[in-house]
Amino acid sequence: MNEETVTNKTLLELIADMRIVGHKEAARGQLEQAIFLWFHKDDSYVVSDASAIHTLTVAVQGILWAYAHDSRQRPSTLRQMIENMPPAQYAGIVDSQNFFKHGSTGRKEKGKRKAVSHLPDLSDFFLADNVCTFNRLFFISSPLLDMFRLRYSLSFPRSRINIETLEMKLVSSGHELEVVAALNRKAFYEFVAPYAVANLREQRASAIGGP
Repeated sequence: MNEETVTNKTLLELIADMRIVGHKEAARGQLEQAIFLWFHKDDSYVVSDASAIHTLTVAVQGILWAYAHDSRQRPSTLRQMIENMPPAQYAGIVDSQNFFKHGSTGRKEKGKRKAVSHLPDLSDFFLADNVCTFNRLFFISSPLLDMFRLRYSLSFPRSRINIETLEMKLVSSGHELEVVAALNRKAFYEFVAPYAVANLREQRASAIGGP
């Protein structure tokens, strides 16, 4: 298949359809996409790739960092820690994201890098931090964000990342959190989704009807 012929006219037609995208929309869209792919890691009907999840995740991290500074709010503590790391440790964190985006680490090295080390658990850690930071900066959430936050809190109780309203929703409906936590990612997504939607709907209704 030949590459599509691109002309100045074609580019102008494409540019005419541009729309404005702000920090909140850009962060939420990529964050929810990363979480959806994360939950469908073992779903044969969904193309879920670890490098794609990580790339989306660090893109959101960058957006939230920029928005926090622009709006004079506190940025992610995790991101601040990364920024203050010694060069060698910092490189170990960002090499994979640079390679996934640009095909290189962005550092001067002997010989061209053909591969990088990547730890998917690091993406999970960043995702959890992104969800909490997004909630704090924009004062909003979504069923997908709440579901990931719950899953992470059940998998890593010591993280202190929890969402008590959704936990209470499940428990009050007769479900044991230990059983829910034992579900694989796809099963967890399908089981918890209706509760996450209902929980958020009730919270919004309560906020509207409150004093």
